[in-house]
Amino acid sequence: MKLAAHMITGIILVGMIHTTKAQTILIDNFDTGPQVISPRDPSSGTGTRVQTGSMLGGFRQVKHIVQQLPSPPTSLGRKGVYNIIGGHLIVEDGVRVASRLEVSYGFDKEDNLIPLNLDLSNALANGKMKLHFHSLDMINQVDAIIQLVTPSREIFQLSKPITPPVAGSFTIAFPLSAFRSGSQGKPPTKNDLKSIDYITLILQDGGNGGNDFAIDVFDISFN
Repeated sequence: MKLAAHMITGIILVGMIHTTKAQTILIDNFDTGPQVISPRDPSSGTGTRVQTGSMLGGFRQVKHIVQQLPSPPTSLGRKGVYNIIGGHLIVEDGVRVASRLEVSYGFDKEDNLIPLNLDLSNALANGKMKLHFHSLDMINQVDAIIQLVTPSREIFQLSKPITPPVAGSFTIAFPLSAFRSGSQGKPPTKNDLKSIDYITLILQDGGNGGNDFAIDVFDISFN
């Protein structure tokens, strides 16, 4: 009986020390494909740039849209700018100017779809997409939206308002289980996440414009 008891205890201990390692998929640390973009005037429309590097899929496509807020009616002639340099995505908007950045992974320099074929099915239960902010130094809200697009062109997305004041660096998590289909409003299934063609991160001013913020890392973590 004592031998059996020891055997049972050993089995329990083995079960207790067994753990599952957390995994991380890096989407972008903004360390390659650096560039400095000239300030964009609100009347100049949408600017699109593509960089190559170590980001997911090897390409980063950025669409930059700048708008002059309607009130007060007199424009101060300010411009909006974004930089990708030194491991940071930096957004700086002028007074009464609002911007929208659409950062996509899965398109080449000719705007051709190069599917990521990213399998996130095993990450559905506890996986989280994360934005690691360096800082957000204004009093205005930033809206962050992440879209996952499947081969059938079903879009699963999740949006979060990021409201300052926030001191220093911080992380915003987007649980995969909280994403919803744009057409049906349903959460994704494992089968939906078996292959993701492309990912788009949207960052836009929440209303008042004139925002300054920086993001250091965009990634996915799961067990």
